[in-house]
Amino acid sequence: MALIALLFAVFAPKEKTTQQAAGLSHPVCTKGADNYFITYINATKNETELRVHYINDSDTDREIYASKDFAIIADGKEYKMKKANNIATLPGKTKVAKGDILDFTMKFPAIPPNSDSIDFVGGEHKINGVQLLRREKPSTIAPYVSTGNYGPLTIHELEINPHSTVLHFLYKNTSDKAVRISLPKHPFLFVKPMKIYKLKKTSGIANHPDSTTLVPKGTSIGYAMIFAPIDTSVISKFDYVSSMNIQSGKIEGFFGINVKK
Repeated sequence: MALIALLFAVFAPKEKTTQQAAGLSHPVCTKGADNYFITYINATKNETELRVHYINDSDTDREIYASKDFAIIADGKEYKMKKANNIATLPGKTKVAKGDILDFTMKFPAIPPNSDSIDFVGGEHKINGVQLLRREKPSTIAPYVSTGNYGPLTIHELEINPHSTVLHFLYKNTSDKAVRISLPKHPFLFVKPMKIYKLKKTSGIANHPDSTTLVPKGTSIGYAMIFAPIDTSVISKFDYVSSMNIQSGKIEGFFGINVKK
């Protein structure tokens, strides 16, 4: 089987830095704060909005807050928070029960239009190197997939950009208890007949060795996996492989993902 024969092959064009864009889902974070995920950035000429997904993974209830001392840093300049929604601002605090989640937004002044990354500074938490990647082509929403290992996991959006291929996943916890999820060990994209694209970056999910992300019961979490760019001028489909057993030939993933709208 060509796919198994190419397991150890590497095809990964170099990724170039691109500019920011308004409405960026799952921005790429080079380093994140525990249990805080920046899931969306809307950088317009008037303001910069950050959407945050917080998971209380501790053994007790927690009180969290926003502060007007919170800031983002772009091109060496600091921009203080103007206001926050769905979370209290100091001296107020918002209680998040053990195992629960909280989604909230923070708004900051507009950053320079050519900024390609920001840092977030919030009290004891700091998230460095949030890269702002421009979506230069329209995303494919709910891409058609011919077959795959679905269950609670779906690919709900596909980005085919000149400098990256991004799969946006949605995990729905439909069980009666909280579960922990993690990235597969060696995921890759396979383009027939002879190309393999290794995973380059992730966002919105724990990505350290042996680390997991808590998903409370009845909730969902979205995350992104970023691969090298695919030349869609010569292909119309590709496969996402999450795991493969060379001895048994068993392959798991999502197959026949259309790259056209």
